[in-house]
Amino acid sequence: MSAPAASPVVSPFSGQALLVSGDLEAIRQITGALQRFALSLQVCHDLESAAHSLSTRKFHAVIVDLAFEQRLSKLLALMRSTPSNQNAVTFAIVDSRTRSEFQIAPNFVMQKPLASALVASTLKAALGSIIRNYRRYFRYPIKVPASITAAGSLTASCELMNISEGGLALNLCPGLELGVRVVARFQLPDMADEFNVEAIVSWSDGKCRAGLQFSELPIDERTQLQTWLSKKIEDSFPASLMRLYQKKQ
Repeated sequence: MSAPAASPVVSPFSGQALLVSGDLEAIRQITGALQRFALSLQVCHDLESAAHSLSTRKFHAVIVDLAFEQRLSKLLALMRSTPSNQNAVTFAIVDSRTRSEFQIAPNFVMQKPLASALVASTLKAALGSIIRNYRRYFRYPIKVPASITAAGSLTASCELMNISEGGLALNLCPGLELGVRVVARFQLPDMADEFNVEAIVSWSDGKCRAGLQFSELPIDERTQLQTWLSKKIEDSFPASLMRLYQKKQ
């Protein structure tokens, strides 16, 4: 089975960040810095709206001003309990009056008064973690031939629609029932080896499309897939972010 040489156009990197703060100067500093890192920002001025956003949207970075210190742990606990945000990279903005211990510790701390150089250096230090979190949920659109085999069934040809670290979506496949275990075979562009992975049908329209969640992915294939997806993400970086990322490596 051979994969076509052509690949779909890569969507631009679209990392999402949440800032919880009522401090206009802090908002200005963070907004300016995040633009350099190609991260879209949502600002919430209170914990109630922040909690709603964390329950309904995916964020790769969450920045909280510790003016909300007394209720911060509840917000971080909520974030860690949501499947889509439990691995978000967290930042705390503190001042000299803030106590040093946290019930739930943030990944990074920034001291007030914020300075552009401090914010930029902190974000740069966190960039690798943010991109790893982005890659964990990143779905790359792709159109390559594949085949699937279910227990007791003949092998059927189909086509990949997209792929992520945890699974893939198929088109032009036979109707599949939820929970059925299958073996999927496919080859990704620019890779010599073919993937042969065990998966479970996680969704199906009962016609020609279905989603598979990997159940068994050997460490070598997992590493190859993560490397391949990382390269696709890097290809989508704007030039300014690519320079920062290469300096971080």
